[in-house]
Order: sequence, then C-alpha cells, then structure tokens
Amino acid sequence: DAGRRPGSSYTFRSSRMSARISSGGIEVLGPDPWACDPIPGSSVRLVFVGGDSRSPVLPGPVAPVRITNLRGGATEVGGQDGVAYETLVIPGVWEGVDVRFRARGASLEYVFEAEGPAAVRRIRMSVHGGRSVRATVGGGLEVDCGTSVLVQSAAVAMTLPLGRDSSPIACTYEMRDA
Repeated sequence: DAGRRPGSSYTFRSSRMSARISSGGIEVLGPDPWACDPIPGSSVRLVFVGGDSRSPVLPGPVAPVRITNLRGGATEVGGQDGVAYETLVIPGVWEGVDVRFRARGASLEYVFEAEGPAAVRRIRMSVHGGRSVRATVGGGLEVDCGTSVLVQSAAVAMTLPLGRDSSPIACTYEMRDA
C-alpha cells in the first residue's frame, strides 16, 4: 500500500504528549504534543534491552486525519490532510516476540505478543532519563520527568489466542539498579 512502508521510526502525538517509536524502543519526547526533539528534563527513553534494533517498524491500517493549525483561540489558519496509522508493529524485537503499538485515548499503549513462556522471558526494558522511577501499589511504574510523570500501567500477560479460553500469565516489573 502506498504510504505504508516499513520505517526506522514513527512519531506518536496526543493532547498530552509526543513520543518517537523505533525498533530500539520508545522515546517520550515530553508533555508538549508537538515536540519534535526531546525536551530537556521531560524526556524518557524506554529501551528494548537485547532486542534486535534492525527490526523494521511496520505501520498498520491507515486512518486518515485532518491536521489543523490554530492560532488565537479557535481561528483556523490552515489545514492539511494527513495520514495516521491505527497500529504500528515491530516484528521480532526479541526471538518470538513482536511489539504492537496503538493509541488509547491520549495515551500510547504497547503490547508484547510472545510465542510462549520462553519468549516472554526474553522481554527486557530499561528506563533512561527522568529523575526517579518507582513501583506503584497497583503494580505499575511511575517515572518522574520533572515537568510531568510518565505512568506505566501494571503489566498484564495472557495466553494466545485471546478469547474465552485464554488465561493470565504472571508477570511484573522488576526494579534493578543501573
């Protein structure tokens, strides 16, 4: 499909943040939805440790969008048609593990799709940047970025295929010193 070629990185933008997705991980640029480069003191990198950084980022189905430039409140200065993707997939980040990204409201959701328990054990991520990282009572992570807080929901894993017969797999974030 035209416009749906593998790329080295894609940018996610929402009303609350911007992030760059690549085969090496996720770089949260900061709370400014139009940031193109990391905002000092606000950016965080989530790195796929031991992953294949040569894996292409594959865009999913196209979702046409209208990009509007606003100035002075709600005055439209100009607009253009754009292209957004419903999902992005990085196949084979680790052997037997793909990573799928999608927007969930103003948040970025990523899911590790693993071929089995051995593949799940290969998944490792590290957090770079931010002032501190702490585990929450509910099993999530919070990264203090100075001007904002990056919240990682509690890890959830299910057997595939998803459906009535799928069952949960125990998983958790593990805190290690750098």
